[in-house]
Amino acid sequence: MRWSKAGFEVLEIHAADGYLVHQFLSSTSNQRSDKYGGSMENRMRFRLEVIERVRASWPDDKPLFVRISAVDEAGWTVEDSAVFARELKARSVDFVDCSSGGMTGRSVTEGRPAKYSYQTPYAEQVRKLADVKTMVVGHIIHGDQAEDTL
Repeated sequence: MRWSKAGFEVLEIHAADGYLVHQFLSSTSNQRSDKYGGSMENRMRFRLEVIERVRASWPDDKPLFVRISAVDEAGWTVEDSAVFARELKARSVDFVDCSSGGMTGRSVTEGRPAKYSYQTPYAEQVRKLADVKTMVVGHIIHGDQAEDTL
């Protein structure tokens, strides 16, 4: 395996911020009428298939992370993310890394200043609602701030 020769210890699938894998989740961007569109279950299908394939080739003893947009400006909610996070956990994903936004040119913080750790509440909600381990990104720039988040 190439990853073993490179010495990788952690793998994160970036499935957030408006990138292709994220676009399948949104009922706004995903207008498909096949098994990958329509219902939430169908819209999650592509992402879950990607994760299943990666997990099948990534060693069980090495952590697999998946970055999600816990909320986006196109209607995806923390509750939706919790449903998805439970599916990730069932597929042996070790951590759900919470970001936000990415589906339009607008920011989820539009109209208000982005505060330090502004995405931390999303990770906390996903963790509690889905009983998964979470991580968080977004304007965490001071050591004491990171410590408070922990």
